[in-house]
Amino acid sequence: MTRTLWIAAVLLAPTLLLAACITGAAPAPSPWAFTQLAVGEDHVCGLRADGTAVCWGRNDEGQLDVPEGMRFRQLTAGRHFSCGLRLEGTLACWGRDAADWLGGESGTWAMVSAGSDQLCALDAEGAAACWGSIDPPPEGPRYTVIGVGGGRGWGCGLTFNGELDCWGSNDRSQAIWRDGPFTALSVGFQHLCALRPDGSAFCQGIDYYGQLLPPPDASFTQVTAGSEHSCGLTAAGRPVCWSGEDTSPDGPFTALFSGWRRTCGLRPGGETACWEIIGRPPRLQVAPAPAFEGKTFDQPVELFPWPGGGLAITERRGAITVHAPGTPPRLVLDLTARTSLDGEQGLLSAALDPEFDAFPYLYVWYNTQPGDGSEVTVRLSRIPVADGVAIPDRELRILELPQLTAFHSGGAIRFGPDGMLYLGIGDDFRSHDAPDPESLRGKIIRIDVRGATAEAPYRVPDDNPLLATPKARPEIWAFGLRNPWRMNFDAEGRLWVADVGHGHEEEVSLVTPGANLGWPLLEGARCRGEQRACDALGATPPVATYGRDLGCAIIGGVHAPPNGGYLFGDFCSGRIWRLEEGGETGWSMREIARVDRRLLAFGHGAEGEVYLLTVGGPILRLELPSP
Repeated sequence: MTRTLWIAAVLLAPTLLLAACITGAAPAPSPWAFTQLAVGEDHVCGLRADGTAVCWGRNDEGQLDVPEGMRFRQLTAGRHFSCGLRLEGTLACWGRDAADWLGGESGTWAMVSAGSDQLCALDAEGAAACWGSIDPPPEGPRYTVIGVGGGRGWGCGLTFNGELDCWGSNDRSQAIWRDGPFTALSVGFQHLCALRPDGSAFCQGIDYYGQLLPPPDASFTQVTAGSEHSCGLTAAGRPVCWSGEDTSPDGPFTALFSGWRRTCGLRPGGETACWEIIGRPPRLQVAPAPAFEGKTFDQPVELFPWPGGGLAITERRGAITVHAPGTPPRLVLDLTARTSLDGEQGLLSAALDPEFDAFPYLYVWYNTQPGDGSEVTVRLSRIPVADGVAIPDRELRILELPQLTAFHSGGAIRFGPDGMLYLGIGDDFRSHDAPDPESLRGKIIRIDVRGATAEAPYRVPDDNPLLATPKARPEIWAFGLRNPWRMNFDAEGRLWVADVGHGHEEEVSLVTPGANLGWPLLEGARCRGEQRACDALGATPPVATYGRDLGCAIIGGVHAPPNGGYLFGDFCSGRIWRLEEGGETGWSMREIARVDRRLLAFGHGAEGEVYLLTVGGPILRLELPSP
């Protein structure tokens, strides 16, 4: 529940302050009329009309210790420090300085903004400089206003023509921006909000609790972004906040200031009111799936409905078993003697022919065991199914590549709405192969397997995008991937790919014919080389990324009925997100659930139900809301 604390009317006892849910934040001391506020994690600073400043709240790092005798024209606050822009344009900061981000005292500045552990300032010409755990801003652009985010360090500014420009880490997809112009900007911990000339708000970044979704048709004179919420101020002075339940106090206010789970407002007389934003929408429930009767699996990698009933589980060890309530598991494919399990190898994917009744085939993608001097390969095969059981002795090898390392085989067989077979192939730990059109590694291929024979195991469709490219493999549909572990087609026929990152960013991309996804020059939206080379690459940008603070390896993904939304998760953290297209708000990435096991894959049941496949545990079902 969100609680409101009216600051300045009375002096409250410490116990009452704790009950008010603003940790360590005390009432503003008298005189309490301010012209501007700065909100940190557990403290607030106020600027008086005479330029003096006072801070209140938690003071474990000295963030309340305003230097004596100084007068300021602007204040800003990080999580555990405060800064003021003095009347003569120099900076003074107080509080924690472990990363040396309280810099800039020697310069002359016109505007300053603090993030959690970062600080940036603008000079009189609009050039930006930054200190702390943040990349330096680009040279050349000039800004009218800047804002600094939290986490791994990023900042954004509005240029003189009202365009949005961001720099630093993009691990929260905050830098996938729309064209302006914008008239105002506010940067929170992991998202930003900007105001258009017509008063509409636009927010982007990570959307755990709805902070990217301003009310439709709302018009504001100001927007402000906090850690997990956003607020706007209407022309009548009424605050409107979006993230869970909005219990903002009545107006009128003249200005709003957001910080760590808190927003403060100034009333016309300079009085201050602060309210905590702690409301949370419920997470989706995750529970063991009854069809599997509590059975655990070592490394399940695929789940799909099996013809005749039951759910098929593909296991990395080389087996597929079918499970139905009240019946014992049934083994329908055993490739364990043929499957290599070195490193990341194994039986990695399986899919049924989309016209199974007419063409009863099972397609598998697996690493083969070496034998008789042969090398390990990664193989796409077709295996016939008779009487509900696959017959491996009649395996037809469709495609086979040498596996030079034990890593990055990729592994996702998906039939598109066009009936073609799409296959994601990893770069085999050889990143230089990903952009090479003569190699199938680091690619998504598209082939026609209808009517396959040993002599002609597949046909290349005559509309594949690289058919006219000299020396290019005609099977290629898209390139520049590292390890596309899972892919998915949505109801509109769009292909979604979750590509596992190297050490900084995980990414979700919408893949179109001939798309270059950028690896190895790009990792997600992060340039790994010279910026000029990245800009000239013409790569398709991801629709969402996240960094190592949220996980270690992306696991894609299925679409959730009834109204879409791409679900994906992370192998290490067990976080599960929903990615939705929000019109003017762009792509909204929101955490909806979390599991306490390592996540390997998602699966769909016959009725569209969503299952989670985890390492060494049960098959879990994600309880989606009813339509």
